[in-house]
Amino acid sequence: MPYRKGNKWGFCDRNKKLVIPAVYSWAYPFSQGLARVEVNGKFGYIDTKGTQYWEE
Repeated sequence: MPYRKGNKWGFCDRNKKLVIPAVYSWAYPFSQGLARVEVNGKFGYIDTKGTQYWEE
């Protein structure tokens, strides 16, 4: 689930343990193994391991 730390977003597991660092300007919940994220106006997706896939 998305987790907010200050003004950045990351993701935590069901036990509220941070599993993907809070480095995103915005983050949406995971759906079908991917979550939409934003960094500095650039949008992309991350998988549950934190691998980033940026839109061109």
